[in-house]
Amino acid sequence: MESILLKSLSFNSFETQAKLTAEVHKDSLSYWTTYMLNVLDINKFLNLLQRNNTEKDINDLLSTKDFSDFTEYDFDFSELENGQINKCDLEFLLNFQMNKQIRA
Repeated sequence: MESILLKSLSFNSFETQAKLTAEVHKDSLSYWTTYMLNVLDINKFLNLLQRNNTEKDINDLLSTKDFSDFTEYDFDFSELENGQINKCDLEFLLNFQMNKQIRA
């Protein structure tokens, strides 16, 4: 079974997509990947993380940068005790397709 160790979530107030960076583990193999998700699904995603990490407030992991016409938001999930999520749960929750990429 594949599990996903979450690293970061980045988005801004100008775009409709957010970038989720994670490390995917399957058996003895692992690789880094980036998922693009709709900003409308960020709340569902953060609620799932908060339920799995009741000892830490997810909002404390947020950092913001203000620019003249937009704001950039970054979540750093390295401080979470349970920053791992099942791949099936993530697919079901966010209702997006996982794209596979093979590199030689």
